[in-house]
Amino acid sequence: MVRAALDTNVLLRLIVPDVPEQHARARRLLATPSTTFMVADYVFVELVFVLERHYGFDRGQIARAATGIMELGNIECHEDLLRAAIEFWQVHPKLSFEDCLMAEYAQTQSAVPLWTFDHKLANQHIAAEEVPVLPNG
Repeated sequence: MVRAALDTNVLLRLIVPDVPEQHARARRLLATPSTTFMVADYVFVELVFVLERHYGFDRGQIARAATGIMELGNIECHEDLLRAAIEFWQVHPKLSFEDCLMAEYAQTQSAVPLWTFDHKLANQHIAAEEVPVLPNG
């Protein structure tokens, strides 16, 4: 079994066939027998950002695309973490995907609280707490 890693642009071309030649190459690559493709968490962060900001996908479309990638039989990633982050992100529209992923990571690693200056995150995710204000004095 061969292990390889994938860049965000390969997954993007797989999802968005706006460059037909690269779409075909990505499909062919992912059909390579006896190969497992590692996808880093950061790749999913970048993928979500590009699909949302550049291509105008809504959160439901992005969730389906990311989940579809995870469900390919030869993809390895932190699937439970990513699914939890996607689920939380879909119901909290004021939070970014990267913040949701970071908070879910802290929670799954029992590294709580996740100290932040992000008031929205601290108010919406159980793992996050805002860094306390220093007392006057």
